[in-house]
Amino acid sequence: MRNLIVRIKKKLSKIIIKFRHWYSYEIKLRKAVNNTGFTILASNCMGGFVYNSLKMQFLSPTVNLQMVEKDFQKFCFDIRYYVDQKLTFIESDKSFPVAELGEGDKKITIYFMHYKSSEEAEEKWYLRIKRINYDKLYVIASDIDMSEEEVRKWLQMKCNNLVVFTDKDYEGISYTFKLRRINKYVMDFYNKGSGIRYVEYAFDFAQFLNKH
Repeated sequence: MRNLIVRIKKKLSKIIIKFRHWYSYEIKLRKAVNNTGFTILASNCMGGFVYNSLKMQFLSPTVNLQMVEKDFQKFCFDIRYYVDQKLTFIESDKSFPVAELGEGDKKITIYFMHYKSSEEAEEKWYLRIKRINYDKLYVIASDIDMSEEEVRKWLQMKCNNLVVFTDKDYEGISYTFKLRRINKYVMDFYNKGSGIRYVEYAFDFAQFLNKH
């Protein structure tokens, strides 16, 4: 019984330490970001966790969902076309709603991985596309399953700031940021001691968002 209590205390201590580190990170981030009213377009949940850390309203439809990088690039390059299209929910083997948007070569797939129903996903999507601030667009992408030519195409994107996370070296591409490890979610890797994601240690989100 005594050993069990000791183990529980040690586990609780680790949880508290992680919480303190994470809380400290959020406080520092909120103090450092002096920009407001921006729209973060992200290919995965990263935009959502940045908004959450800053305690800001979601001014983006790309929150709590995922697109493959090629579809995300299409969406960003022709965003006004896509926000005028109607979501078409499709059958899939996923446990969450999946929808298509656009027609023909412009068709993309959106995975609403944090929604329980298509009705909920649809409601949030149409609500948040109305909040987009086209004068303050910040784009967060990665090079997962992208060719170098496709990564270089991002240069044509008109936005306030852009980052493409990668684990490769690209010569002459200033908007790529190399991480030690990367997968399609980018933010899955945590520091076990603090509970903070490696991408948050490595990348300066405040500097990224403060660029007007």
